[in-house]
Amino acid sequence: MKKKVLKVTVALLMSLTLLLVACAPAGDGNQAADPPAADTADTDDTADTDDGAAPERGGDVMEVSVVHWQMGGHFDSAGNSDPVTNWAMDQFGIQFEVINVTLDDAHERIQTWAAAGSLPDIIGATAIVGNPQYFQWIEDGVVRALPDDLSPWPYVEHFINLPEVQAFSVDGRNYFLPRLVYPDPDWWAMDRAIYNRRDWREALGIPVPVTEQDYIDMWVAFATLDPNGDGSITQGFAPRGLWTLFSQGFPSFGFFEHGWQWSADGSTVVLPSMEPDAIPLLSFLRRAYAAGGIDPDFVTFGAFDARDRLIAGQLGSMAWQGSPQHVYMVAQEWYAVHGTDLLDYIEILPGPDVGVTPVRFMTSSFWSESYINSSVEDEKLHRILDFYNFFYSPEGITMRRFGFEGEHFEIVNGEINVLQSFHDFDEAHYGVFSLVLWVNDLIQYENPEIPLAIREFVTEHRDYRIANWDAPNVNYSIRAIDIPERAEMAGIIIGDDWARFVVDTSDTPDQQLWQEMYDNWIAHGYGVAKEAMTAEAIRRGY
Repeated sequence: MKKKVLKVTVALLMSLTLLLVACAPAGDGNQAADPPAADTADTDDTADTDDGAAPERGGDVMEVSVVHWQMGGHFDSAGNSDPVTNWAMDQFGIQFEVINVTLDDAHERIQTWAAAGSLPDIIGATAIVGNPQYFQWIEDGVVRALPDDLSPWPYVEHFINLPEVQAFSVDGRNYFLPRLVYPDPDWWAMDRAIYNRRDWREALGIPVPVTEQDYIDMWVAFATLDPNGDGSITQGFAPRGLWTLFSQGFPSFGFFEHGWQWSADGSTVVLPSMEPDAIPLLSFLRRAYAAGGIDPDFVTFGAFDARDRLIAGQLGSMAWQGSPQHVYMVAQEWYAVHGTDLLDYIEILPGPDVGVTPVRFMTSSFWSESYINSSVEDEKLHRILDFYNFFYSPEGITMRRFGFEGEHFEIVNGEINVLQSFHDFDEAHYGVFSLVLWVNDLIQYENPEIPLAIREFVTEHRDYRIANWDAPNVNYSIRAIDIPERAEMAGIIIGDDWARFVVDTSDTPDQQLWQEMYDNWIAHGYGVAKEAMTAEAIRRGY
């Protein structure tokens, strides 16, 4: 019996698709195309898969090699995967050959393969759009452009025409498929958060911290006053990764997300994380580290070390994503260890109040992207685009996340009722379909698999931030400027430099330490790049 595919019964997912476009950040006059119209001709809730929902491909099955985060574990030795992946491969005439990478080694391995000319057909696990690497790949012919006429793939065409995607076109051609995240970019506000052990704070008689010194004192207390009451070793604060130090983990200090933009006075195009306005935040972090409030091992942390230490009772605060599905991931691990509800023990804190309105984190409607190897021929590209087009669609999103109607889920009063999961919640990030979009993120505020208490908890924080914190003024056209001076800065790794500043326990004053770091950036091309970026932004009228 053929599987059934949800057609248009789930109004929520269609509304999310529409909202993604309606709320896309303003661009440079590029208007997103109208979204593909929903097929309402069939009044039945479901339709066989051969009715046009995902057209059958003729001809031989084509092997498509692909690299993506942690995807290898989703295929057995015979090349089979979960039911939906198997369905998709049969439907589109594709057999995926998976090259596995992890969150920690993906970038390095992909760059090595690119230099050796051995990249797979689909290069996922990649977030280089707008960087010198992106333009170099295009110039060197490493990746191929998408077809100029995308009308056979209306959902692909629709998302390629988003302003923040079009901003990165080169000579009128588009070179990547965006990996979609949120229907409304404002919802990025909760992707930066400080988780705090409320039970530790209360057990030690510490009020909710407000000032910089309040936070430092609390973190030091966590590290020194035995908050577990058992003599175990504990630490105060740690970030998930070095990027959370400057990527709006502490929003009251300003906007330091590492992307080119106009300076506050509008005179120069700068990287805010490399400008003197960042000194107060760096100084705060340095003082916290020197006082013993920051885990001394944070520089070496992998992607989940901070989370694991917080759950194990070894860490009191961590900078981590605070969206519903991220809170749920932590809550699942917490319950596995403690058998209790995470929300009874943690709180979300905004970071120190330094007397100005916080600037919330926000970026484009996509994070990371897929590229197609320049050696891929047209017929294989078309099958790849068929695959992306279907799983960009509302019915593809539903199938991707919940499986087959009647077997894995049912529709009750217009809402999804999960009957059985065909993968774990966390695994949904890493299957083949996560090449197309971050489906857990896209639907997380309405996902019935996430407990309502978590969704309501995060929604309250999200709505407060949107209403009371400032949105950053991000100009994607400036970030897309391709000039050779940017490539000359390739040796600068901002996270490493910030970490060195934070862990410096010498008597060197902050201003002097900053100046030494800044002078090194200038010597490695930052000053020249600033001048060139400013001149080019002015020339283009950005």
